[in-house]
Parts: sequence; C-alpha cells; structure tokens
Amino acid sequence: MKPKLLGLIVIELLFLCFTSEAVTVPPSTEWIGIPFPELIFKQTLSSEDRKYLGLAETEKFSLQDIDVEMLIVEYLNIYCYSCQLQASVFNQLYSVIKQDANLKSKVKMIGIGAGNSQREVERFRKEKNIPFPILPDQKFKAYEAIGNAGGTPFTILIRKAEKGEMLVLSHHLGLMKDYEDFLQKINSALKVDLRAIQFNEGEYFTVDARKKLEAELSEEQLTAKVEEIMADLGGEVQNIERALIPGDDIVYIGKLSSEGQEKQLIATVVRRDLVCDVCHGLHFIYIFNEKGEMLNFTPISISKYGNKTWDEKDRKKMETRILGRSIFETFEFNPEVDAVSTATISSNLIFHSLNQAKKNVEALKKKGYK
Repeated sequence: MKPKLLGLIVIELLFLCFTSEAVTVPPSTEWIGIPFPELIFKQTLSSEDRKYLGLAETEKFSLQDIDVEMLIVEYLNIYCYSCQLQASVFNQLYSVIKQDANLKSKVKMIGIGAGNSQREVERFRKEKNIPFPILPDQKFKAYEAIGNAGGTPFTILIRKAEKGEMLVLSHHLGLMKDYEDFLQKINSALKVDLRAIQFNEGEYFTVDARKKLEAELSEEQLTAKVEEIMADLGGEVQNIERALIPGDDIVYIGKLSSEGQEKQLIATVVRRDLVCDVCHGLHFIYIFNEKGEMLNFTPISISKYGNKTWDEKDRKKMETRILGRSIFETFEFNPEVDAVSTATISSNLIFHSLNQAKKNVEALKKKGYK
C-alpha cells in the first residue's frame, strides 16, 4: 500500500470517529415511535430532584416538562421482588450515564411507583440508595394510563421530539440482570432520526401484556358459587342473573328472600394481574347489598410471597378491613394496617378493585338496573 493512500484511510477513519455521535439513522421496526400519554403529576420532588430533571418549582408537572433529550421511565412497585433486585442494576446504569460526557446531558432517569405512596417511595430510595427521582402513583393512574403492562419492573425508553412530543421508542417487561445491553439500546435510540417518525394525532402509547389467566371456575361453576355465597348470607336466592357492563369485572344481580322480605345483592367477580412480573393473578368475589354495604369477601385464587395461596387467617384479616364498609366510600390503602402479611401487593389491588364498585353501580343504572 502506498503511503499517500494509507494517509487518506487514516484521515477517513479519524473523521468517522469524531462524527459518529452526530450520525442519525432512520427508524426501523425495532423502534415504536408513539407518544407517551400526557400524565400530570403533583409536585412532590425535592429541589435536588427538580434540578436534575430541569423542572421549575410548580404545583404540577408532566414528563413533557422535563428538560432532556431521552428519558428512561421505570414503572416499579417497592414490594415487587424483581424491582428490588433491579434497583442495584439501575443504580449502576445511573452512575455510568453520569460519568459519560455524551450521555449525562442527554439522558435522565425517573421511576414511577405503581400503587405506592410518597412515603413508600422515599423509604425505598433510602433503603436502596437510589439516586434518581421516583414519583408516587398510589392510585395506579399512571400505571393504568399505558394499558396493561403485565407487571413491574416495566421500563420505557422515551425521546423528546422537536415539537416536544415524548416518543416511546422501546419498552421492556421484567428484571434486567445487568445494564450493558440496555446501555447499548440507549445509545442506539439516541441516533434514531425522529423526524422520520409519523404518528396519528391523539394517538398514545398503550400496551396489553396481560397474562392468560386460566379460569379456576367455569361460567356455570362461577354462577353456582355466587348463588351459594348469597344463600349463606341468610335466605333463599329467588333469582340471579349476570349483568353485562363495560370493563373486566363480572357482575351478578341476585334477589334474596328472607322472612317475607326481598333484598337485592350485587356480586362482583374480579380477575386481575398483579403489579409484579413473576406473581400469580388475583381472583376473588365480593358482595354488597342495595345500600352499598360490603357483606362478603371470598378468595378464589390469591397468592402471597413465594406464590403461596392465601389461607383462612389471611382471608379473615382482609375481612376485618373491608366488611361492613360502604362501596361508595374511598378505600384508601394503608400497608401498615390493611396488608395481609407477605401479600402487600395483592392486598393493595383488592382495595383498588373495590374502588371500581362505584363505577360498576353507575354502569348498572345506565343498563336499567335499580
């Protein structure tokens, strides 16, 4: 090879090295390119966290307000075992990003505690030495805004477009045992040419990763079970029918006759994924009367730590927290007093499901039920 030609090759290689960070690539099927929902959060961040995210001191803010090119959003639950394991991995990722001259000004990290209070996320950050902010999402609003993630940890890569749209490029469900592969994903995502991404007006990112919950009872068995529970409340079940209303809950209307008086009972069958990537689903029945008073709670399949089934002691604990209360009140979950031992996530979701009862009653009224 001639010296002159060698010199040209060296110069070309140097040029590529110094310009590689500016190279953009067209989006491929690997990248999603749909806007993240416009969520509004109450301002609970410290001045240090606000400075990290580039946020002003306002009462409320959205993710669009964060001054950054790329945002890593981690949905988590502090009682989720995989989330606890991932904490150290993401602490390392945060440190690597902070020490990288190219990434530290472009990439920020934030957590959303699905079902967790401000107090819980603060405790979790302290216990796990988590350097990035975690927002409380005690009523699951931010978690449910993206559809059904299938559990936590659920991690999303978001790029901010020129007009401010927060475009979801990638997501991952489950534990990341190391950060190296994800770091490569981050670097690749930063090179995507967002100008080539097209999306429909009003379109937002949602996902449906619901686990296929096998039915513990057939529809006939379920109807018979509901009728049996109603009869145990004292009286003869005169009539029972399923009411078709929107949503995932299965609702039955029953008439209970006792001592010449007829009462209306409403039974709701709940089946839900837990906010945990390795946990079994939640399946139970609750019954209330026409006044909204909670009369019965019957687990069909509810698990606690290690996916062990709830026992009679667990059922009675939950009964003491919910029976006799009105479905028209708000069921605020306090893990210190309301949680069944080693079943905090399940207990929280039971309370969250009971808060759906008011909406179900409104749906029944629209269908003509009284």
